[in-house]
Amino acid sequence: MKLALGTVQWGMPYGVLQHDQPACEDIAEILSQADKARVSLLDTAPDYGNSERVLGRLSEAKSFRLITKVPPLKTREQARTIFEKSLVNLNVNSLYGLLLHRGQDLLGQSGEALFAWLQSLKAEGRVKKIGVSVYTGEEVDAIFSRYALDLVQLPLNAFDQRLVKGGQLARLQEQGVEIHARSVFLQGVLLSPQLPQPLQIFESHLDYWRAQVKACGCTPLEMALSFVRSQPMVDKIVCGVHSVAQFKALLEAFSKPIVKTDYEAFSLSDTRLLNPANWPLV
Repeated sequence: MKLALGTVQWGMPYGVLQHDQPACEDIAEILSQADKARVSLLDTAPDYGNSERVLGRLSEAKSFRLITKVPPLKTREQARTIFEKSLVNLNVNSLYGLLLHRGQDLLGQSGEALFAWLQSLKAEGRVKKIGVSVYTGEEVDAIFSRYALDLVQLPLNAFDQRLVKGGQLARLQEQGVEIHARSVFLQGVLLSPQLPQPLQIFESHLDYWRAQVKACGCTPLEMALSFVRSQPMVDKIVCGVHSVAQFKALLEAFSKPIVKTDYEAFSLSDTRLLNPANWPLV
């Protein structure tokens, strides 16, 4: 199953279209349903509020592989302290994956020491795969030309096709790197029938998107997922959900045939639109 669950919404308000955090019993039910659907991977991080602690308290989380991250930092010692705290919060002894939340850390003065530390965790059996979270093709090229990593998490959606067009996805696959796509709904922009006023900078693009969704006879959710599902290089599609109903809708969309359309026509290049860090405050 290519679907993986992102857990940021379970630990803090997130994104421009924020929802209330689900109760622990609702998260437990989502995990139970996900396990039955053969979803096997959960993505979390210390920066996701109390997400790690929530997962550590829930018995339903025990059957999942876990990926967490080391926040932006300066030294190997800081990384070690944060990693050990994550294991305590998650109530586990080892992880499927550990990512540097800011891939640029590998390109700084402590990069070699951080990479050596990540390798030592693999050698000790405390982490199965090591990797980075990235934002741009330039980051991918710089990091993976210097370091042999196992795993990468990157932004990919119908509007943001930069890493497909730049050839980074193909090159990562050739290197045997496991690729996890995030931001597949562009923080909900692709799914929302109406955006807050500051984000109406997207409206002209969304008018065409919505017209094509209608022409294809599908839902925005099915169309957004179809673009990422149609990329053979992607191993996991990380999606956040805040309710059982939303998870069931996600599963149903995954069960549908991939929508056939000209996805390249949706592609944008303006990073003011593609990077949420650059969006006007909502």
